[in-house]
Amino acid sequence: NVKHNSLLVYIPDPIVCFNEAKYKQSVRLNIDLESSVVFVDCFSSGRLGRDDFWGAHCIQNSLNMYLDDNLIVSENQRLSHDSIAGSISERIGHYHVFGMILLFGNRTARVRQRLEAFKGRQFFHQKKNEILSQKDLIRNQHQPAAMVSVTSVVGHSNCIVRFLCGSSEEMFELLREILQPMS
Repeated sequence: NVKHNSLLVYIPDPIVCFNEAKYKQSVRLNIDLESSVVFVDCFSSGRLGRDDFWGAHCIQNSLNMYLDDNLIVSENQRLSHDSIAGSISERIGHYHVFGMILLFGNRTARVRQRLEAFKGRQFFHQKKNEILSQKDLIRNQHQPAAMVSVTSVVGHSNCIVRFLCGSSEEMFELLREILQPMS
């Protein structure tokens, strides 16, 4: 429960699913119109030292946000091995982290305004590469560039950002850049 005039910031390390894992999570946020939320939910490709690269059998995740007992956001993700679509690793490719950021409320307004500028771009990494040093570009040359999608929810002061990153480090760099206006 996120009470009146409060701010919830939840930024965990990515969840690491091992081979054949069946992960299921459900989160319910009850918010007040005058509260604010930064909620990050992310998953990594597994324990690379044990060849767990997207070896989980199923990753199922549900986030529901309620305002005065009315459902205003329902974000559901399900990744599983499928005989038609293929394995999780075949669909995600070389990316090591996927996740989402939920932004809600007045205290996230500057972040959401900044994200509006990125919505028209095909790839968010164009902006990201502008701020990386040449050394960082060389270091990351074998990783796929981050991909980001921004969706605003009509009628409420919130948005959802979905992302794929080449590493956990890149994900935290991306989060720092996105959430910088809150610092």
